[in-house]
Amino acid sequence: MLSELKVNNGNYPFLFFNKKTEKPLTRVSTAFCTACERAEIKGLRLHDLRHTFATRLVEKGIDIETIKSLLGHYSITVTQRYTHSSDEMKQKAVELLNEEPEKGQNLWHSCDMEKEALAEKTFKRCPTSSYSTN
Repeated sequence: MLSELKVNNGNYPFLFFNKKTEKPLTRVSTAFCTACERAEIKGLRLHDLRHTFATRLVEKGIDIETIKSLLGHYSITVTQRYTHSSDEMKQKAVELLNEEPEKGQNLWHSCDMEKEALAEKTFKRCPTSSYSTN
């Protein structure tokens, strides 16, 4: 597609350029500001789109490690600053708790299940600590 654009540019040495000045476009922010002005959008910064991108990925269920990689961050902590949870997302998360557990599903957290043998030796479990629909 880029090769096709270059062919359609004629004799201009630049792929993206200002048609009035015939100089290359060197800053994305200039084009972004122009686009916002034309669309009559006020107060939107180019950087805001990174936050929106990350948040939309979270809403779609994409894991934080993948989002970190897509944003080019070196740590999950930085990525977490870019993801924002809406009230709707929080409500959906809590509503998931209303779902019935699968047959035979243990309510212990998976890391606790790995330590189950040790736990049995160190304290006696209450009979209601496990849930089964069998």
